Amino acid sequence: MKSYFTYRYALFLGIFLLIGSLSACSMGRDSKPLPTPAAIKVAETFTNATTTVDSTLAIPTEKPTIPLIDKESTAEYEVALSVRGASISLGGSKDSLIKKLGRPSRVVDTEYDFDYYIYNNDYRKLVFVAVNGNKIVGFYTDSLDFTFMGFSYGADISTVNRFLMEDFSLAEVLTHNSDAYTLKVLVDKVGNQSVVGVYVLANTVKETGYSDLVIKNIELLMYDLTNSIRARNNLPVLTWSSTVTLSSRKHSNNMAENDFFDHSNPEGQNPGDRLTAVGILYSTLGENIIAGYGSSILSNHAWYNSTEHRKNMLSKKFRYLGIGFAYQEDSLYKTYITQDYYR
Repeated sequence: MKSYFTYRYALFLGIFLLIGSLSACSMGRDSKPLPTPAAIKVAETFTNATTTVDSTLAIPTEKPTIPLIDKESTAEYEVALSVRGASISLGGSKDSLIKKLGRPSRVVDTEYDFDYYIYNNDYRKLVFVAVNGNKIVGFYTDSLDFTFMGFSYGADISTVNRFLMEDFSLAEVLTHNSDAYTLKVLVDKVGNQSVVGVYVLANTVKETGYSDLVIKNIELLMYDLTNSIRARNNLPVLTWSSTVTLSSRKHSNNMAENDFFDHSNPEGQNPGDRLTAVGILYSTLGENIIAGYGSSILSNHAWYNSTEHRKNMLSKKFRYLGIGFAYQEDSLYKTYITQDYYR
């Protein structure tokens, strides 16, 4: 089955799982619509030389307007995240951040006019803090200990509604708007239907584009996000594979340049073929792909909210991970991401 959503453009999800040698492999996709359009895509299942093709269709619909129940402006200093035993405020200083949380594991350039300060020394308490100059302009966390605006990790939708004065129904992403910032509450819709993260950006943030360095940083951010999910589920973290990342990035670029979305490329290579071509010997291989959903945080969360893609993310069989991101302005979906897991 094939799935896709749209956030700014259209979202497509694909999953590939290969166990054993190249003689046996399977693909599957499932549909998890956000409140935006969907389209046609074909999924294939291969067992030796037999091919079964199944297609699904969802009709595009109008993107609904999200009600702004709380329209009052919120001062930046009132927007505070409690995490890792400290309080971080939107509008606070970089100096105060370092004083409270210490030096980050790394600082990375992004596709926006801010750097992310990455705190990933404990994947159960992952934090990204957006810093522009000396000012905090946003943050993301899925830390098990976070509290934000009255609700915490594991909160249900009714608790979020009470503190935000909203009327959300169950969805993967709950978007709350104010004059100062945009908040996205990330929800485990296919699991226990509770909050698993918050993503906040000041409304002054601007996009600056995708340099080669930014593309590499996005790939590493997704690596952190995937390992955070595994750590929260008591699974060992995966080892980064730079070789597979190059192969995954090549596939993402191929999809962008040639306007296709599939695990097999126009040359007929499937994920197993592509890894073999770069010298990777494996016993088990899984691949997730996504297009049109932007970069790291929301794309990774979309995979997590697809049952089949989550199986790859949480599989005990895998030890290594490579991730390839591509951006092409004149392509059909602009952003394409390939995740390859193997052992």
